[in-house]
Amino acid sequence: MRAWVIVVLAIAAGVVGAWLGYWAGHALGWTTNAVWPQQIGGGDRAILLSILASFASVMAVLGWLVAW
Repeated sequence: MRAWVIVVLAIAAGVVGAWLGYWAGHALGWTTNAVWPQQIGGGDRAILLSILASFASVMAVLGWLVAW
C-alpha cells in the first residue's frame, strides 16, 4: 500500500476517533455549551476523551495495516 494512503487513513481514523470520543463525553455529561452534532463546546474530560479516542483509533488502524 502506498505511503500516502496510509497517512490519509491514519488522519481519517484520528478525526473520526476524536469526533466519536468527544460526543461520547457529551453523552456522559462532560461537556459545556455543546449542541450535538454541530457545535463543540468545552469540557476538560470530554476533550481528554476525544484525544484518547483519536490516539487509540490511529493506533488501531496502523496496527491493522501492519498486521495486514
